[in-house]
Amino acid sequence: MLITKNWCKRFLALAFALVLVLGLSVPSFALVQEVNYSDLPSYLKSLVQPVSEESGIYLANLHFEGSAYNTSENRDAWKMVMGEWLNDPDYQVIFTFSYSYFWVYAAPKDAITVTSTNLTSSTGYMFSFYTASTPQQMGQLFQAKSGPWSTVATSASGPPAQFYFDNGIRSSLQSISSRTYGLVKDMSTIIIKDDVRDDEPDISAPEVPVEPPKEPEVPAGDPEYVVYNTGLWLTFFRWVRRHIGNAVFVGFIVLASVMGIYLILRIIKHYSRQ
Repeated sequence: MLITKNWCKRFLALAFALVLVLGLSVPSFALVQEVNYSDLPSYLKSLVQPVSEESGIYLANLHFEGSAYNTSENRDAWKMVMGEWLNDPDYQVIFTFSYSYFWVYAAPKDAITVTSTNLTSSTGYMFSFYTASTPQQMGQLFQAKSGPWSTVATSASGPPAQFYFDNGIRSSLQSISSRTYGLVKDMSTIIIKDDVRDDEPDISAPEVPVEPPKEPEVPAGDPEYVVYNTGLWLTFFRWVRRHIGNAVFVGFIVLASVMGIYLILRIIKHYSRQ
């Protein structure tokens, strides 16, 4: 028996819904995975060590001495990146670490673009330091370059092999649709200590500024009349914002599944009557 036009319309509607759900859900599979410092490989912890775990402050000891890239040009570039650029809102300094290296990428923000696999820049600087190596080479400069750069691409599935310090790059990483990255959520500050700059880092005043996400403004009110902790609202809004995206995708998938099962049952019922 021929299928009626109504069945054709229902089938096309379901197919459209399934395609829409698939298109919306695929990017969610590649969203940044939040990890804790305790989840990092042991050799990364040897380089990036906690100063105060409760406050999320960590220290990385880096050095140029003994490296083939220990040139005056690279030292001057490092001073500029860790000085002027680090505190300039028009520049982005990215701290990321893989299984072998600790990377520092820097460039003007308008020169950085996002591809389906990584971050790229038409100009700027890149520095990489050993993490998994001998104790003498731990933290030593492995490579330095100026000009165009591209962050290291990682595998498209499985646990993250590339970890980032979140100093304002979360939204850029979430735009990468085909790779998996880790964002260390309990690392609020990284203090960089090196043998290039003259001034020793002041642990009480962290060098790397953190740009926390903007929270809804909640009036503190007069403490005499406020009988609850207004900070609970910030925690609640943060929790909702983090989970609402995943809830939408799950809702789409559940809806498509229900529609598919319903349509199959109706088709079986229709032909069983013939």
